[in-house]
Amino acid sequence: ITATRQKENAMVQWLVGNETNIREYIVERSINGTTFQVIGNVTASRRSTFQFTDVDAIKQAVSGKLYYRVYAINTDGSKNYSKVATLAV
Repeated sequence: ITATRQKENAMVQWLVGNETNIREYIVERSINGTTFQVIGNVTASRRSTFQFTDVDAIKQAVSGKLYYRVYAINTDGSKNYSKVATLAV
């Protein structure tokens, strides 16, 4: 997972090795690296690369950093979390 700045937006990208039994991906953002909030979702589509644009995200960076993570929701309801990506703004 990576997070990069694009003007006032943040682009979150992640790679998937095996998308078997995954229903969707949930994207979360944190302003402190501890408490995360859901900001969107991406439907699983049998690709290896996914991205999500967090529109006007830079305005949320009160500490000069934003933190992102993604979790996959499997068809059985279980979740698998990514590592956390940090974006310095």
